[in-house]
Amino acid sequence: MSQFDNYKGLFAEEGDFDIPAIFQLGISYRLVPSTTLVTDYQHIGYGDIKSLANPNDEALNSASPTDPNWMGNPGGIGGGWKKANIFKLGIEWKYSGRLALRAGYSKANQIIPKSQTLINIVSPVVNDEHYTLGTGYALDNESQLHFVLRYAPKVTISGYAPNTGGKNGQQGDIYMEQTDFVISYSNSF
Repeated sequence: MSQFDNYKGLFAEEGDFDIPAIFQLGISYRLVPSTTLVTDYQHIGYGDIKSLANPNDEALNSASPTDPNWMGNPGGIGGGWKKANIFKLGIEWKYSGRLALRAGYSKANQIIPKSQTLINIVSPVVNDEHYTLGTGYALDNESQLHFVLRYAPKVTISGYAPNTGGKNGQQGDIYMEQTDFVISYSNSF
């Protein structure tokens, strides 16, 4: 990816936000002709991208702009993110030749430690569970209409800002709860 110049003085490597490596392995098993069970494991290497992985729990006044650990420099602060390991389980039931009903669940490890809440207030990616319901409807032999409802329950991480006295200083929470509804159309040409 190209650098985010607007983040040049904030995140490590002058705002260089590379896309982390992703590894995924899955299997599906047809229980009966109308029902398929799917499961997969996904690993996302957030911990390998300095602007995401470098810790942000050091006091900013302990360094100077010429220090390699200063904001924006190679060792500068990041989100403190860890590598993600995600396990997913889903089921699809073909109700008819045109209609399929789907449900899924995913569980991941928490990628943001309590000591890393300072910078993550701008991106509180704390959800570690997702529930989905969906359907696919064949309009004809080439096109389908899809509906998906996804819910990620609220997760809160309580932490502290080292720049205001560490554990005895300013306390703060980051949290997120998500509900998405997606409508999509696909056509095989």
